[in-house]
Amino acid sequence: MFDSISDLGAKLAATGYFIDPVMTQVVFLAAKLQKPLLLEGPAGSGKTQLAVSVAAAGCIEAPQNVYARFSISTTSRSAPDFKRSK
Repeated sequence: MFDSISDLGAKLAATGYFIDPVMTQVVFLAAKLQKPLLLEGPAGSGKTQLAVSVAAAGCIEAPQNVYARFSISTTSRSAPDFKRSK
C-alpha cells in the first residue's frame, strides 16, 4: 500500500490532508502490520477525515453507503440512561 513513511506523507498531502510526522509513522506502521488503528478525539478533530484520506492515498475505493456501528458504554454514575457493559 505504502512503500515508506515519506511515500505515505506524500500521498496524504496529495489528498490535501497534512499530519505531523509522528502520526504519519503511526499510520504507516498500522498499514504495514495490517493492524487496526484506534482514533480517539472530540467531534471535529479529524478522525473521519484521516480515515478517508488514508483510504484515498492507498487507492482503496470507499463504499457508496458507509455504515458505522457504535457500541456505547460508560462507567459514569451520572449517566443513568446508558446501559452499562459487564
